[in-house]
Parts: sequence; structure tokens; C-alpha cells
Amino acid sequence: MWYRERSYWLLPLILLLIGVAVLFTENLLKVTEAPDENISRDWQLGETSANTKPFIHSDSNGYTICYFSDGFLIESRYDRAWTQQSENRFPIDHQEFSRVFNDGETMFYSKANSLHQGVEGELFTAVDKFYPTESHLLFLKDEQLIQINRETLETKEVLKLDKPFGEVMVKENDGEVYTLIHRAENNESKLEVYRLPEEGHMLKEAAYTFSVAPGESIREIAFDMKGDKLGIVLATHLRQGSSKYHYYLALHELKDSELALNRIHAEDPFGPGQLNEWSDLELSLTGKGINILFSAHGATQTTYKDDPAFNIYEMTINESQSGVTRISNTPERSQKPTRVEEETVLWMEGTGNYKEIKVASSEYDFDEKASGWSRDDLLKALGKTLAMFSYAPLTIFVTLMWYIGPFLYLFIIIVGFHKAIEDEKSWVLYGAFAIYIVSAGIWYDLLFTERLMNRLPVYLDFAGSSLVLLIVFGLISFLLMKQEAVKRDWGVVLKFTYFVTVHILLIAVFIGPYLL
Repeated sequence: MWYRERSYWLLPLILLLIGVAVLFTENLLKVTEAPDENISRDWQLGETSANTKPFIHSDSNGYTICYFSDGFLIESRYDRAWTQQSENRFPIDHQEFSRVFNDGETMFYSKANSLHQGVEGELFTAVDKFYPTESHLLFLKDEQLIQINRETLETKEVLKLDKPFGEVMVKENDGEVYTLIHRAENNESKLEVYRLPEEGHMLKEAAYTFSVAPGESIREIAFDMKGDKLGIVLATHLRQGSSKYHYYLALHELKDSELALNRIHAEDPFGPGQLNEWSDLELSLTGKGINILFSAHGATQTTYKDDPAFNIYEMTINESQSGVTRISNTPERSQKPTRVEEETVLWMEGTGNYKEIKVASSEYDFDEKASGWSRDDLLKALGKTLAMFSYAPLTIFVTLMWYIGPFLYLFIIIVGFHKAIEDEKSWVLYGAFAIYIVSAGIWYDLLFTERLMNRLPVYLDFAGSSLVLLIVFGLISFLLMKQEAVKRDWGVVLKFTYFVTVHILLIAVFIGPYLL
């Protein structure tokens, strides 16, 4: 039969392909692993060409998600179970930082310095910045914060800003609209917090002056208000030698006169150390405590070398404890998280001209919607597998000391005891095996380093696994050699060469990908 004539390379090839399939399956499971316990796999809602968060409007019937993509405003409607009910595409000329408001009846969107109304894009007014919240429309123009009445489209000034003002943030919580103004003056930071009543101008609720540690600069601020409580979270950057990032939290009654900042950190739930380089902070005060959504650099097994990547995390703090949950798990950069509701988070993923819009939840089962393996999942797993196999050839060099001695021994036998080779004395072959085994024992640590042992998957990581693997691969190689040598009348040198080749290749395929 044809396969018997080719069995000397076909059988090893089958074993090697099994090793490749095992590694590919392992990587596929890693790249599709759920972010955390009780968190669903992510589900892609769409793709945006803008660099701003999608607008989210929720009501009793479900959710409306609006975002820009390739000259269109996409309006996708979902029911409460996140089943898509409709999708509309409106041709709208947008820009990278355009923002939109769309509650189903009223639509506004911004360009660089202008605000436009409706699908037709009629110019409404010039603006410096547009602040759409879930149910309110505000914009900044000439040091004035102005509100648009959604029903009458009339505008009114609700806050006059004093120069110089730095960052202006507007947030809606439980139907109430709040504004935070941050000014940096002479190594001090000043915060002013305002609330928008149903009628009239914004009312100042609190004002604070504070300083961060010398050398630190504030990178980002997020805030939230609930009742008479104010929460502030800061991300700072310290440039002294190497860059360092620090994070602070303050929770106060509005009547408090001073702002007390407490240093916080988040332990990586899937790796050693802490989460680094927080960004895109979003703070929420709830009846259960404090929730901080952010993007951070943390452990993941979705990258080809299991390097850290930027994912979305949620830090929960209450009176008794704190904890961190990973919301996304991807090799791509996850950014700009938005809380749709308490248990559901939406974010953007990617760094190029197009970013995927994804959602995950601890309440809704997106696993069913995201079930199976997408083309992107298969490509990620394939890329990770190929990258890991690029290290496999190093096994040949790492194990050089194992087989250089036996081949030197055979060379001496050929030169000095040629008749023993011709007579195929068994002691010649078994002598080579003995030297190979002793050499592998002496230079065992060259292959099985601490780094490799830490990277081995669970099914290869058990007590004595390194010794067991060497013996098992050795027995397989020996049995194949014995089988093929009988059929092909191989000599001593060819037998030993075949054994070493198969043994090293099995090690290279099953263990080599974890070398680096």
C-alpha cells in the first residue's frame, strides 16, 4: 500500500499535525475566553469611523445606539434582550470628533465648530463644544453653557463661565444634569460643581481647591453626583525618571468644605501586580457603592506572547471591600467604556480608522449571540499559533548538547571500529542511546527553564511533567524507529538519526512554542 512506503515520514507528520491542532485549539479557547466570571463574551454591535462614544438612549422598549460610520449616521434599535429590531442609515457628513444626540424625535450632531439639526444637517448654531446627555442638550459657546429645549428648540444660557476655565464636563444621572469645571492655577486645581434645575440657571453645589503631589500632573478627571454626595476620581502622571501613574478617589457630602483625595490602585484579576495606565475613566455612584469603569493595561492570554493589553475593567468599592472585574478580553485596544445600565457596558475596540463597537454584560447572555467562532476569532488563534511556532526551531539549538555527543561517539566508531558498524553490533546503537540519555539529563535545564515551565498549558503542567514528556516522546520515537528500521533495513547511524530527528521534532512542536 502507498502509505506503507511513506510511513517513515507520514506517521511522524501525523503526530506533528496533532501537536499543531492541539496548540491551535488551545489558542482558540484563549482568544474566545470570557472576560471574567459571570461576564458574557463580547458581542459586536457595529463599527465606527469616528473617535467619539456612541450615543445611547434607553426607554421601556429597549435601546437606541447611534454612531457615525463612513459618511452615515447609523441608528440601531434593540429590544430589552438586545435583539436588533431595526437599523437606519442616514447620509450625514461627519468628522472624527463629531457627537450626536438622537432620542427618536430630536436629532442634533456636531462638527468641529458647528451644531446641526436633523437628518438634513441644517445648521443650528456655531459652537465650541457639544454636550449631549441621555435626555438633555447643552453646548458651549463664547464662555456660555447653553441648553436647548428639545420640544421648542429654544436656547437659554444656564451658566456663564469665568476666564480662564479649563475642562468642562457635563453628566446626567437619574434625570439630573450636573456640570464640573476644572481649572489649574499656580500648581493648584480648582473644581466647581453645578446642578441644573428644571427652571433657571445652574446652581453652584460645591467648590474645592486641592493639590496633587509635587511633580504630578492631572491627566484625567471623572465625577458623579447622587443626591447630596459627590464622587471624584483622578488619574495623574508623575515624570521623575521613569513615568509613573497614580489614581485618587474622593467621596464627599456636598456640604464638606475640603476635598480629601485617597490614593487607590487596582490589582490585576488575571495576573501579578496592578493594572497600569488607566484612561477613559467613568465614575458611577450607586446604592451599592462606587463603580469606576476604565481602560487599563492588564494580563490577557489573547495576545500571541500572552503580553498585557488594554482592556476594560470595573472597580467596585463599598464600605467593606473592593474588587476588580475584567469586562473585555481582547488583544486589541479597548477604550471609551460607557455604562448602558448597571450590569451592561459598551465600549470601542481598535486603534485604526475604524473601531468596533462591542457590548458585554453580567445580566444579558450575549454568549448565545456570540456563540461559535467567528472568522476574526479563527484568524486571531491562527496568528497566535503561527507566532508561537516561530520559536519552535530554537529547540534544535537548545538541545544541541543532547545529540552532539552521541553523533561524535558514532563518528569515532565509524573511524576506529568500522566493522562493528558493518556487523550492526547492538552495543553501538545502545551506546549512542545511553550517551543521548545522559546528555539530556545533564543539560536538561537548557530546555526546561523556569520560564518555559511557567508558560506550559495546564494539560502539560503536572508533577514530573518534563520527565514524563521526554520519556513518552522518546518511546514514541523509539517504536517508530524500530518499526521503520525492520521494513527498510536501516543501518545503525540511520536508525539513531531517525530517532533523534523524530524526538526533537516532537519536543519542538509540543514544547517549543512555549520557549519564549
